[in-house]
Amino acid sequence: MDEDKFLDDKRVLFIGYVYYDYHIQIKKTLESAGAVVDYFPVMRYNIWYTLLRNLNTKLFLGYNKAYSRSIFNKIKNGTYEYVFVIQGFQLPDEFYIELRKLNPKARFLNYHWDSVRKTVYGNTLLDIIPFFDKAYSFDRKDCEACKDLHYLPLFYVREYEELRTNSSKVPQDIDLLFIGSICKYGRYQYVKEIEKLCFRQGIKFVYYLHVSRRYYLKNLFQGRKLAGVHFRPISHREIMELYKRSKTILDLPHQIQAGLPMRVFEALGAGKKLITANKNIAKEPFYDAENISIISSDNLSIDTDFVKNARTNWNSRLEKYSISSWAKNIFTQTD
Repeated sequence: MDEDKFLDDKRVLFIGYVYYDYHIQIKKTLESAGAVVDYFPVMRYNIWYTLLRNLNTKLFLGYNKAYSRSIFNKIKNGTYEYVFVIQGFQLPDEFYIELRKLNPKARFLNYHWDSVRKTVYGNTLLDIIPFFDKAYSFDRKDCEACKDLHYLPLFYVREYEELRTNSSKVPQDIDLLFIGSICKYGRYQYVKEIEKLCFRQGIKFVYYLHVSRRYYLKNLFQGRKLAGVHFRPISHREIMELYKRSKTILDLPHQIQAGLPMRVFEALGAGKKLITANKNIAKEPFYDAENISIISSDNLSIDTDFVKNARTNWNSRLEKYSISSWAKNIFTQTD
């Protein structure tokens, strides 16, 4: 069998979190591996979901249970070799119990790109692990604490690899780039401090900060106006255009997460230098102090020479962090 066709003619039920277009990229990757894929979002994304989540827990859980039933009704007449769920704590226990009865021979696989924490559903990702044959997480710390979680970092998609091979064709006029969302005021303050520092050091720093209107208004009522932010999430095309022009990417992880986010692998896959406040990156086999700089949130400093000089070498160990390698690891590991 062709190694790239590790899911040749296999039927896969994929239930996943909608985040930018990563769910689409994952579905395409599984299909490229030979699979026939049925995809469903792990939860409804509409105004009712948002309203009930914030107004009434009981009604919210009932609404979500009804959604899980709608998924089940659409798939109950089919069978699958694999059931693959990203996140999944959003779905009630009975959904997994009935799904297993319907597909007793299927291999149930679970992946998390969030850290273990209490959720609005009244559970954590640890509560759903027993429903799966194997569960993975991007968070090394969580995996060390839970023997049933297997460590598997995130990935970069093919477009970033293509960006790396064509990087010499585009002038790189941005020294440092940050793209992220703001849900804590401290994160916003940190970006603004970096902006001031870069200005003093003659570093061209470009950032795109996305905030919800609700969070913006909350801060405004508290007397804090968030300057230079956007209500619209940045598009994938805009991210690619900014990456083309950038020498170095800045990663500022959320405090509750020890795992490396997607932006880290996209930056490295695109052949960019990386500055990160996540010290856990030093534990990774691809860590390279020449191209990856770890900064402290307590003692902020940025090396001007580091950010102004583009990366000149490619670490071949990064190839195993492509989306195709990531998917193959999940679906072919049996231990």
